[in-house]
Amino acid sequence: MGPNKIDVNAAIPDAVLPGWERMWSDPPAAYRPAPFWSWNDRLEPEELKKQIYAMRDAGLGGFFMHARGGLRTPFQGEEWLGAVKAAIAAAAETGLRPWLYDENGWPSGFGDGRVNGHGPQFQQKILRFGKIAGRIADIPGLLALFDASGRWIAAEAAGSFASGDGLSAVWYELNPSYIDVLDPAAVAAFLACGYEFYRERLTSSEWRMLAGFFTDEPQMAFAGIVWDPILPELYRKAYGEELLPLLPELFQADGNYRRTRFRFWALVTGRFAENYQ
Repeated sequence: MGPNKIDVNAAIPDAVLPGWERMWSDPPAAYRPAPFWSWNDRLEPEELKKQIYAMRDAGLGGFFMHARGGLRTPFQGEEWLGAVKAAIAAAAETGLRPWLYDENGWPSGFGDGRVNGHGPQFQQKILRFGKIAGRIADIPGLLALFDASGRWIAAEAAGSFASGDGLSAVWYELNPSYIDVLDPAAVAAFLACGYEFYRERLTSSEWRMLAGFFTDEPQMAFAGIVWDPILPELYRKAYGEELLPLLPELFQADGNYRRTRFRFWALVTGRFAENYQ
């Protein structure tokens, strides 16, 4: 048997076994389950403390303070902050590990509606593609036009057409309920709500007690293809060609669509990851 091989049939040394037995029968808090603890009613510090002790007695190792539907204490108000502080104090008494959840609901990013509430720049944008019936001027978020042969017509030239009959268009729609994760200002606003809010208001000892934050599936796009006004410029810089004439290839198997799609999604994924560093 070589020096890097392990004999699984070999006896475990007596000096090691007792420690493993103790670890298995009574693991530290870091190795015990930590549930999502739904905060979905009026938060009362004494009741929170009672439930934390019950979690300790049940053998759990920690908890995630998770705002959910039904919450009657204003999210991130003074009562909310008092409840967080009370839960952290009870965790210190019981040896449990307290975690914060960075949102009121799901998915993370909208900051309880405050981030997307800043307006269209911060709101999610979804690409659409299809035939036009009626006036071109009635299409909000128009990005590009295409004639029957697929020839690109810059959106700026739309005024030369009496109507959109016979043309196709790519445009974007706003999802006012979520944020544009490709916009660094929108993500920065969320980070301020979800993280800096607590960093500025908890004491240094309370902050050190936190095991961490849970973030829940921030979305590039719920249904469709994500868009941001910066993408044409980024695409030009990255690949040396214009993105707008290629947009139909994101929807149809035309042209060099595989390359276009690969480049597009590589670009937006990198932008998304960069904003969340």
